[in-house]
Amino acid sequence: MKFQREGSVQPALFISPQSTVEDAVHKMVQASAKVIFVRENGSWLGTFSGLELLENVIGKDRVPSKVTVGEVMTPNLEGIHTINDWEKALSINDKIKLTEIPVVDEQGKPEGAMALSSVLKHEIDLLKTEIRSLN
Repeated sequence: MKFQREGSVQPALFISPQSTVEDAVHKMVQASAKVIFVRENGSWLGTFSGLELLENVIGKDRVPSKVTVGEVMTPNLEGIHTINDWEKALSINDKIKLTEIPVVDEQGKPEGAMALSSVLKHEIDLLKTEIRSLN
């Protein structure tokens, strides 16, 4: 992962779309992950996070052990390549309301996830440095 040192990147955690939401939540808790990537046959299909759990499962009185991740995941095939992609991170967040933004390699394959707040903090730090240099 090329910018691990620049921010807090959660390593990619994967699950199949046929897995239950209950399985996904257990896997996320074990790994202390906020998001899990849904993939099948090596292809990234989307993400599942606490947002989907609350809105699409709990909020609709569905039973996590009877709902598959594929039914409730957020299909998103976008991510950021570097921590400096703050505009793209905001765009992704506006479209799909993820607080953990996918970090992808040059081929668009998930490497992990980074908190939107970390991306924005990095940009603010850069701006502060730039402002100080003007004085």
